[in-house]
Amino acid sequence: MPVFEMKKAVALLLALAFMVWFSRLASAHVGTTIYVQNVDPGAITIDGLNDDWLSAGYEVTFTQDDMEDVLGGEMQPLDDFSCVGYCGWSLPPDNMLYWFIGVTDDIHNADTPSDGARYRDDCIAMGIDADHSGGNYRQGTHGEQAQELGFLPDPSPGLVQCYHWGDPALQWIVREPYCYVAFYIDDLPNYNFEGKMAIWDRADVAGPEASQRHILTAGETIGWVICIDDVDERPDTRDCQPGLQGSEGGRSWTDASQFNDAVLLSPTPVEPSTWGGIKALFE
Repeated sequence: MPVFEMKKAVALLLALAFMVWFSRLASAHVGTTIYVQNVDPGAITIDGLNDDWLSAGYEVTFTQDDMEDVLGGEMQPLDDFSCVGYCGWSLPPDNMLYWFIGVTDDIHNADTPSDGARYRDDCIAMGIDADHSGGNYRQGTHGEQAQELGFLPDPSPGLVQCYHWGDPALQWIVREPYCYVAFYIDDLPNYNFEGKMAIWDRADVAGPEASQRHILTAGETIGWVICIDDVDERPDTRDCQPGLQGSEGGRSWTDASQFNDAVLLSPTPVEPSTWGGIKALFE
């Protein structure tokens, strides 16, 4: 290759690398990056078990080692709390986020009534910012631009409470056919949550017809935060809140800019050497 052409090629590569780096910086949220694998919706049954994730060969997305206490304290020791999580997404027409979270907890607390302050129990809390726009989603937006969701077992055995923290008129986003969640508990200390859900660029209190559903696309980055409330000895008080956003995401309950970056991976298998290069672009 002539020297001039080589210089042009190098300059182009540097420009592309800068664009990737700058776009990453501009959209960066907090905590660890979540790499969301593409899944076959026909391979996963929402039943609270991870046997289908294992048999399909899907990889673990995170464990407690990827989390920090969002409340700013120390993480619980492994004999108190540990977890494993899988995250996935599906192409249209299914167009859903999928997730499985298995928790080992020495004390399982789930005694708050259905109409009580549900965050005072062991539960899963998630934040979704589908268009990755960030910003305050509590003041004046009523959860339209980003949403905080919670999932915990109902006091009635086998049932799950799914809720939207915010305007009660937006509870439809955690109801079927837009959200399906299952809970499974064996002999303590193990319990699982599994779910799939549509996500929304704009969720309207008037319902799904007035809202804008997000179309999941390979390679895009969305805002997604996952944390687990751990309530043990002190009644209705969180001992620890392990979260992927970490302690720097302590305002994620009101500011979507403190959600994690979640990258939707391509459905096409990637060779290990190539995958290493792709991941390096996001580090």
